[in-house]
Amino acid sequence: MTPYERLLGLARRERELVAAHAWEALHEIEAERAALLETLPPDPPRAVHALLAETATLVRASETALAAAVEATRGELGRVGHGRRALSGYGGTRTGTFDELG
Repeated sequence: MTPYERLLGLARRERELVAAHAWEALHEIEAERAALLETLPPDPPRAVHALLAETATLVRASETALAAAVEATRGELGRVGHGRRALSGYGGTRTGTFDELG
């Protein structure tokens, strides 16, 4: 397998991990990709241009999916914060964590 084929394989694996929301495994893909990119020449051979275009398409799709997941998480956190503020009106003046409140 050529280094360029390995890059494509990493992009495919990254897409699968993002689709599965397996965030903890993404850092391994990024580390492997960075190390592999260090070994490649600055100007790839013409023969691998189509393969690199497919790789770039997959990486962009993963980036888009990650951005959407971040936005969804941001929205969920906003709703949690709003819910906490709403609930605090029912609880009087007691504040703190469950452990602190007993």
